[in-house]
Amino acid sequence: HNHAFEFDKIGDTTGFDMLMAGLDPNLVTLELDLYWAVRAGADPAALIAKYPGRFQQWHVKDMDKADNTRNANVGSGSIDFKSLFALASQSGMKHWYVEYDTFPDEPMTAAQKSIEYLKTV
Repeated sequence: HNHAFEFDKIGDTTGFDMLMAGLDPNLVTLELDLYWAVRAGADPAALIAKYPGRFQQWHVKDMDKADNTRNANVGSGSIDFKSLFALASQSGMKHWYVEYDTFPDEPMTAAQKSIEYLKTV
C-alpha cells in the first residue's frame, strides 16, 4: 500500500501514478491507505475516480485534526469516511482494515470506537 512519499512529484508525475501506469489492472489491485494519501495532499476520491476498480483493499485510519502526524479514532478526525465509503463500489473495495500508526486511546478502546463509527457508514 501507499505511504505519503509515493505522491511526491517526479517531474510532471508522481511515483504513485508511475506505479499505477506500470501495473496491469487485470493482474494487480492495490490497497489504498487513506490516511497517507490525505497526509500527502492527495484526494482519495479523486484517486478512486482516476483509477476505478483498482483499490480492492483500504487501510482505514483517521487523521488527528490538530496534528496530522497522529491518528485519530476513525470518524473523529479530519477524513470524511462517509463520503469515501460511498465510493467503495467504484473503488472495487472488497476488504478494509482499521489501522493505527499512533494510538489516540488504549489500542482496544481505539479499535472499538472506530468500529462503532464504521457501523454507521
